Amino acid sequence: MLPFKMAEDAEMKTPSSVNTEEADDLTTATVKMEIPGFQVQSGIFAKPKPKAGKSNADVKYESMSLELSADVTAGSKTTKYFYKVNKLPGEIDPDKSTVEYKKGMIILKMVKRDLTSWAVMLRNGLDQAPDDSPEN
Repeated sequence: MLPFKMAEDAEMKTPSSVNTEEADDLTTATVKMEIPGFQVQSGIFAKPKPKAGKSNADVKYESMSLELSADVTAGSKTTKYFYKVNKLPGEIDPDKSTVEYKKGMIILKMVKRDLTSWAVMLRNGLDQAPDDSPEN
């Protein structure tokens, strides 16, 4: 279920690319998602955050899954992005996992609970149970 109501003029998409990499020490896994048109604002000492009125993002981490919903507004058109992983290759710590924002990109940094490599499982993609996903 989406955490927002779709506007009639909104368009639903998935991120244009999703890249996953694992830290050499196996403590974290990073997911970089390209979201065309995603805008950020930052201050001198503040971390970048979605630009109010132009971009928004919501990330929900669970111990074995994650969900991202984002929207990008250009003029009167809003494009919604949605990405869900039903089953990660291993358990993560949702409280320690973070989100970073860059122009055109959302970066998820997941802190792994177990220091085992996900490399073999990632060959089939980040989602280890893609058939559980709802149809769009």
